[in-house]
Amino acid sequence: MYKIVEWTEDLDLSEFYREAEQKGFFNNSSQKVMIDCFRNEREYNAWVLYQDDKIVGSVAAHSFPE
Repeated sequence: MYKIVEWTEDLDLSEFYREAEQKGFFNNSSQKVMIDCFRNEREYNAWVLYQDDKIVGSVAAHSFPE
């Protein structure tokens, strides 16, 4: 079963980050590159995708200057 959860600092993504780094997916290898890079945006949000209680993906959205 799949579920999508809004990202919060309370989520433990350590295994997800570790697996992403091992697979060469640098953009998902740490909170710094996956989340913190959006902190300078006016608005942003991120979500993580779970499959059978294991995090298997993420997505982020952010505002663009007009």
